[in-house]
Amino acid sequence: MKTYKLKFVSLALLVSAMGFLTTSCKKKKEEAPPSTPKGSLELYINPVVGTTDLLFNSNYTNGAGNSYKVTTFKMYVSEVTFVREDGSEYKDNGIYLVDMSDKSVKNTTAKTAHGAEGAMIHIHDVPAGTYKGIRFTVGVPTTKNNIDATKITDVNNPLHPGYGMYWSWNSGYIFNKFEGVYDSLGNAKNFRFHIGNSITEDRRMRINFVNMTNNDHTFVIPNNDHYVMQLSVDVNKFFLNADGSHHDLNIVSNRVVMGGNNATKLAQNMAKAITKN
Repeated sequence: MKTYKLKFVSLALLVSAMGFLTTSCKKKKEEAPPSTPKGSLELYINPVVGTTDLLFNSNYTNGAGNSYKVTTFKMYVSEVTFVREDGSEYKDNGIYLVDMSDKSVKNTTAKTAHGAEGAMIHIHDVPAGTYKGIRFTVGVPTTKNNIDATKITDVNNPLHPGYGMYWSWNSGYIFNKFEGVYDSLGNAKNFRFHIGNSITEDRRMRINFVNMTNNDHTFVIPNNDHYVMQLSVDVNKFFLNADGSHHDLNIVSNRVVMGGNNATKLAQNMAKAITKN
């Protein structure tokens, strides 16, 4: 009888232990911490000339006195970083190809909506909360810039060579493509600014809208909702150099820029041309 009792007790203990483990697992599952509240950012980028909206194939005059029209304006945006009030950061890993001539994008929700041709980047799954501002790069991260784009088969990938932003002959991407036509003594001539890295120079353009000492750029990402931010990029400032001189299209070497000192100057000009509304 003692043997049976021991077996009975052992079986009871086993059943009890299994019940405890099951209850414990359920309890742990039920007590899993809630997911982090998240929202999104709608980042609108409106191309302008001074205080007016840029209209493609319309005539404008830059600081050098050149009469010009814009036909193409594309750029990559990457390394978007959200800076919290305590200085900590959330970094989005997306790479976005922004086509300023995308007529399907209309800024209809921003209070300062231009409503003209522009572009919008929608960044999802941003931790909800208050941020002192954002930083981002016009360009492609170094780890992605030297990949073999010909092996990318997904046409929805912004780095696909079909978008015309890859230098197959030079290995790397065009960070900012700006093209048009200008009037040269009554004759129409093309100009092309294709800005990307060289072997010796990093021409990615760092844009910084963060001020840790005041609330100039503070915004809130709401939970399960979106925040609208609007930027402007003044293409006339592409022609304004840091020393106050102007990039004159009448100079032959200024018309087609893909490298050299002119590319470095234009990268600096383009970075300064982007402002937050």
